[in-house]
Amino acid sequence: MSTKQEQLKKQLKELSDRFKTDRDRHKLLALWLKALTVSLAAIVTVLLGWKETPSGSIPPLLGNIALVLGAAITVISAYEAFFDPRTLWVRETVVFARLKDLERDLDYAMAGANGGQIDDTALEKLKARLDSLLEESLKAWLRLRGHDDQAPAPNKVQPG
Repeated sequence: MSTKQEQLKKQLKELSDRFKTDRDRHKLLALWLKALTVSLAAIVTVLLGWKETPSGSIPPLLGNIALVLGAAITVISAYEAFFDPRTLWVRETVVFARLKDLERDLDYAMAGANGGQIDDTALEKLKARLDSLLEESLKAWLRLRGHDDQAPAPNKVQPG
């Protein structure tokens, strides 16, 4: 296997592993945040609806707990809105799937190549696909963060 071919295979493996790890982390975080928000809201509802005292009013302790939990819901919701782990999970799933497609295409090309050696032209096309995929991912991340698509292209110096 040529050095370029080995390098591309190694990069694809590393990137696949990283995007899979990030995808799984953001999926878990998104689910936990949603479950926590819903659970806390349910607890607040129960605490505010508690009518055990003879006067029918909410005991001060339960009201205070409900107030603190309501504030926690606000903080969790703000975190979720700002970092948006669900959108990151979806984005990383798409990138991961495309990386796996590219890995399969590389393996397929290697299996059909003479002696397992892919010619430089085919390798350059696969590398260009990888670069394009990563650039699309970066642009999607920048849009998610409220930046425009004016990110500097990789390996290109911007005039200063």
